Amino acid sequence: MFIRYAIVMKITVRLNDQRLTDAKRDALEHNKTLTELIEQALRQTVQKPSLKSFKTLPTRALGKPKLNVDFSSNASIQEMLDKELAVKPLPTTK
Repeated sequence: MFIRYAIVMKITVRLNDQRLTDAKRDALEHNKTLTELIEQALRQTVQKPSLKSFKTLPTRALGKPKLNVDFSSNASIQEMLDKELAVKPLPTTK
């Protein structure tokens, strides 16, 4: 059996008087406590996006669309590079 404990910290935060008044009013309007309002705002600010939220973007060279590459996949990037190197010879310097 697992028992989970919530860790609660009490901290002191210095806020502008008007900002605190506005936050208290918003909390009342949304039927929340000030703590809940602050926690929600922190979650939205601190939350890190998952890789699934990123979209695959087309790559471009010389203004022409080339390939759709999934940049979260090493295999997809390697495949794109292999195709690009096979199509374009390396430039030579003379």
